[in-house]
Amino acid sequence: MPIDALLEEDRWDGGSEALFLRTNRVAVERARPHLRAGRPVVFDGNFYWPRVLADLARRLRVPHRVVTLDVPLVVCLARDAGRAHSYGAAATRAVFRKAARVRARTRVDGTRPVPEIVAAIVALLPTGRRR
Repeated sequence: MPIDALLEEDRWDGGSEALFLRTNRVAVERARPHLRAGRPVVFDGNFYWPRVLADLARRLRVPHRVVTLDVPLVVCLARDAGRAHSYGAAATRAVFRKAARVRARTRVDGTRPVPEIVAAIVALLPTGRRR
C-alpha cells in the first residue's frame, strides 16, 4: 500500500500529521479485504511521527511489524538526483531528517538491491504473533 500515493489523493497540506492520520484511515480501509483474506499487506512510506505509526497499528488490529530501511543521507541524495523528477537536495535532506526521527527496532539495509530488500522484509512478516 503506497502511502505517498494515498497522501496525494487527499488535500495536500504540506505533509501535516493530520494528513497522515487521515491517510491511515484510508489505507486500512483499502487493506482490510486483503487482511481478511489472510494476505499480508505492506504499508510503504515515510512516517514522520510515532503517533501516526501507533494510530496505524491500532487501526490494523492484526499482527504487524514496523521496519525501518537504513539508508544513509548520501545514498538518498544520489537516488533523488537520479530520478526523472528530482525533488532536489534540500527537500531530500528535509525528508531524511524527519524520517530519521522515527526508527523501528527492526531495521533492514536499504542500500541493497530492491529484490534483496523485499526478500528481507517478506522474511520478517508476522506469523500470528503481534509485534
